[in-house]
Amino acid sequence: MTDAHHQYFHFLIAKSSHDFFTRLDPTSEKFLEIVALHNFKGSNLTMMEALALAKPLSISQSTLAKRIRLLQKMKLIEILVDDADRRIKTLYPSKKSSSYFFMLSQQIAKINSSRLR
Repeated sequence: MTDAHHQYFHFLIAKSSHDFFTRLDPTSEKFLEIVALHNFKGSNLTMMEALALAKPLSISQSTLAKRIRLLQKMKLIEILVDDADRRIKTLYPSKKSSSYFFMLSQQIAKINSSRLR
């Protein structure tokens, strides 16, 4: 295998070593990554936008709503209700999720720096 493959495996090891992600199913993990990516790009998902992702994630909207509640219960996402219009709920990655993604970023940087040596 090439060195690039080994980098990816190191990344997967770091990712799988985090305890709260071992309890997540792949769809919930993918959805959390989508929430974090939208937040990173500065365009947080509303609940309506999130539920529209059910079909691309190959699950029903009710199943996705349950996964969202689970992620909130696990303190991996936060749901903020708009004061002006209480029907609008916006999803944000929690500090716990942000620290996880920061750890993965550090792992990637560590792998890249060791490759340059």
